[in-house]
This record gives sequence, C-alpha cells and structure tokens, in this order.
Amino acid sequence: MSAEKREAARPGLQWERTRLAWDRTALSFAAFGALLMHLGHGGSHLASLGLGVGTLCSGWAVHVLGRRRYRRGVSLRDRGVASRRGTLAVVSVLSALTAVLSGVQTILFH
Repeated sequence: MSAEKREAARPGLQWERTRLAWDRTALSFAAFGALLMHLGHGGSHLASLGLGVGTLCSGWAVHVLGRRRYRRGVSLRDRGVASRRGTLAVVSVLSALTAVLSGVQTILFH
C-alpha cells in the first residue's frame, strides 16, 4: 500500500474529512442561495429572492451544525463513545426541501 493510501486510511482523520464535507455542503448551499437571490434581484421573481435567502440561511445552518457535530464527534471519539445521527437527518431534510422548492421555482418561473 502506498504512503498516500495509508495516510488517507488513517482512522483518526474521519472527523476531519467529514467536517470538510459539511463545509463543502454549506458552501454549495450558500452559492446556490446567492444564485437564486441574483435571479430574483430587480423584483421580477420575488420567489427566487425568497428561496435564495432561505437557501443561504440553510447553508449557514449546515455550516453551524457541521462544526458542532465535528466538535462533539472529536470529543466522543476521545472518550471512546459512538456518535448520534440527528444532525444528519436535519441536513437531509434541508437538502430535500431546497431541491423540491428549487424544482418548483424552475417549473413555475422559467
């Protein structure tokens, strides 16, 4: 096994990789929210503006939840306790809701 694969497989880095995934998800939400806000700018599509603000807020929530989960996970790992999955359910609901509302917005306004 190469040194790169051994480094990637190190068991102590799961929480760090997971935190980076949460950060990427939050950034994606924020970018999509900003795009929707841009589409709604000028008053032509107020639904896009509202959905953009909501998506931007969802991105912020994902970021906060991801950081909180990371700190809790590292603390639990250090104590040898398993983590809970409640935060993942919240982000899944936010993602699904954003996808559905974006689809509706696309169908209605384009």
